[in-house]
Amino acid sequence: MKKFKKKHKLKRLGLYIHTGILTNKGITLIALIVTIIVLLILAGISISMLAGNNGILEKAVEAGELTKDAEELENVKMAVMTALTDGLGNLTTSNLQTAIDETLGYGTLTGEGPWEYIGNRDTYQIETTGKITVAEEKEPTPGGLYDENDKMVASWDELVETYNFNIENDYTYSTYNVNNDSGNSMSYILNQYDELSSATKIVIPDIITEIGDYVFYKCKQIINYEIPDSVTSIGKNALASTLITEIKLPKNLNFLGATCFSFCQNLTSIVLPETLQVISSQTFTECRKLKSVEMGTQIKTIEESVFQNCVLLDNIILPNSIESIGKRAFQGCQALTKIDLPANLTSIEEATFSSCYNLETITMGNKIKTIGKVAFGSSGIKNINLPDSLETIGELAFNRMSTN
Repeated sequence: MKKFKKKHKLKRLGLYIHTGILTNKGITLIALIVTIIVLLILAGISISMLAGNNGILEKAVEAGELTKDAEELENVKMAVMTALTDGLGNLTTSNLQTAIDETLGYGTLTGEGPWEYIGNRDTYQIETTGKITVAEEKEPTPGGLYDENDKMVASWDELVETYNFNIENDYTYSTYNVNNDSGNSMSYILNQYDELSSATKIVIPDIITEIGDYVFYKCKQIINYEIPDSVTSIGKNALASTLITEIKLPKNLNFLGATCFSFCQNLTSIVLPETLQVISSQTFTECRKLKSVEMGTQIKTIEESVFQNCVLLDNIILPNSIESIGKRAFQGCQALTKIDLPANLTSIEEATFSSCYNLETITMGNKIKTIGKVAFGSSGIKNINLPDSLETIGELAFNRMSTN
């Protein structure tokens, strides 16, 4: 544990050195550093001036960080200029995303104009005119419950101590884990204490890395959830059957539990972070107002029934990183009119697109080998080209379609 903390501290100070650099030229590099230090000392510069607080080495590190900030901003400017050029003076989400991918190759772009781009160094606001503003860092809102006027109703410490919101210390990660082992979910707490009745928002502090199963399940009072980027895991049913309309997921999230957002009847859109590789089963089942889903480029698996009966879903692009899509994944998505399947997909499972009444066009890659039973049953497909790679077609795969 001590070893980990030591390494982490060095990295935060910007002094973490990859040992591979020293593999072949280590002696030469060390000798050079020692020579420079000796020369500086001979010139009358003390060790404290070199390595102390506000010393030369520290200022050099700070200067390096500032240089990286400036370099990222210049690359953002270049990406915007490229997008404006490609769009003949018009910025669109598509040409801006393409330019950012080519120029920077990292970060997250959100919005439809104006846009917010989250880079490695800063967050940038990009106007439709091409104007770029570096977003000012805001002081984090203290963890706790808030009312609709953003007045604190209960602090995080009060939730933990006074209202017995269960927190377990997890020494493996040297942090905390919100869970529901004792039955004290947020909906349970709000129903037990009248003084919390005005709370409509919860802010989770950045000491939390995991949100456990059922923590906010059926919590009808809270409509706004602020989850910090420190959270990497959200458990099954954690936010199911809540009244959220939108939510910003942590940029480091790598696990979403099954049925996490199922039956969130007011959720209209969601952006899945680049770090997420699997969308667990029934994650968005019965989210009947969900219209738009933006997926990261690292998604590999969509499990079964993920978007089942999302009747308004009409805007979704499946990245080519996807290798498997489970049964009934898009069943009952009545607003879908067109979908392009990922190039690496090898099978279309049972009832994947059944009851997609308005799905008229679907494009398949040349690796599809299997189409499961009722895969396109009761869909509105009018045009379909089956790839040469296809080996098996299940029963009633195209039953009751509108094919001409």
